[in-house]
Amino acid sequence: MKSAFELKIRIIEHLRTIPITVYKKYNPSYLNHRTEQDINELVTFVISNYAVFFINAIQIVILLLIIFSISRNIAFLMLIFLPIYYFIYLGIRKPLYIKSYAAKEAQNSYFNILNEQFTFMEDIKIGGNDCFNNNYIRKFYRKYESDYMNYIRVSGKFLSLDGIISAIFQVVTFLYGGWQTL
Repeated sequence: MKSAFELKIRIIEHLRTIPITVYKKYNPSYLNHRTEQDINELVTFVISNYAVFFINAIQIVILLLIIFSISRNIAFLMLIFLPIYYFIYLGIRKPLYIKSYAAKEAQNSYFNILNEQFTFMEDIKIGGNDCFNNNYIRKFYRKYESDYMNYIRVSGKFLSLDGIISAIFQVVTFLYGGWQTL
């Protein structure tokens, strides 16, 4: 929590250094929501992934040593499949990042538009332009929905490839283990 606060202070300090004309291009509520969301995701990512990374690295080494002591051929199979996972990740990480970023930006724009609707409710009621505003909200929602679905598709492809490679590895390992047993 303290690290999130420190990041927020740094961002506020940075915003104080940029020209006011640049700052006025953004809605303050949007900036606050966006920085809060990004900081929370960053802190959560660091806390959850770095600890998990080190634990998983240790587990992989220990498991490889155990499997290597039981069967060198199965250990070599694992060593063959690990780079396959890595190269698939390298191939999909950029599209996954791009789609994720687009979905977050569209979500934030949609949130900003909703916030504007509440902020300018009196003006909207006086102007009587409900239909225009509803269409305006729908436009941003459709963009958000489209970008989010694109992200889900890319994410699903990655998870599917991961599952396929895991299944192939398991089948090869079981077949080899069965052959060794016979």
